[in-house]
Amino acid sequence: MDETLQDSIVAAPQNKAQIDGSWLDPISKSANSPDPLAGSTRDFLTTVARKPTERADAFWLWNQARIEHDVFPFGKALMEAPKPTTALRYLGGSTRSGLNFSSQEYLSLASHPRIITAATEAMHRLGVHSAGSTALGGNLIDGQALEAELGDWLQTRPDSSE
Repeated sequence: MDETLQDSIVAAPQNKAQIDGSWLDPISKSANSPDPLAGSTRDFLTTVARKPTERADAFWLWNQARIEHDVFPFGKALMEAPKPTTALRYLGGSTRSGLNFSSQEYLSLASHPRIITAATEAMHRLGVHSAGSTALGGNLIDGQALEAELGDWLQTRPDSSE
């Protein structure tokens, strides 16, 4: 281990991690923190601590404070099928509604009746499973047929009649 790093770790006060040059007590950092907006994830990557768990604990508590103050942007869930406007629930329990730019539902087909019917029929025929490598049986015959049709339509496959 680098001697400078070793010296920093040994010099760290008991149960404290260093963030932006000041010592942070991971145990006392909580939702009552005066500013859950302070710092960034990077601070916890560069934190010097006696034990890895101190850094992880501080990071966890910092995220919990951000969730409780409704400023944690990484935990949203759709409250209904994706549509052009939708409602999201955040990890802290708050909800927001508005234009949907976040659910990868660009073509607005998730709630289309014909799509739902086709998906339901496919699930009854083929079941539900997670896809995987074709070498491990991760493809379905419907997927292969779709690939072939798209290849023909996009003219990316050699013409078999030549």
